[in-house]
Amino acid sequence: MNWQGITANGDDVNLHASADQVRLGHMINAPILAEYPDGTLKTGNLVRITPAGLEWLRRNAPVELRRPEGGEQ
Repeated sequence: MNWQGITANGDDVNLHASADQVRLGHMINAPILAEYPDGTLKTGNLVRITPAGLEWLRRNAPVELRRPEGGEQ
């Protein structure tokens, strides 16, 4: 993880899912213990989308974001 709280795979441990999205079951906040480059440990958070959230996005995302024509992203 870097000094800004970004993990090697791009997750930001400083973000939190909105209360509405958690209440609807679309996302969860997963508390973690984050280790910074100097070895310091601090609490952080990983936002994760649930299967219900993926299904909602599949049905409700704007067509232009769904890439219906296929191809590379």
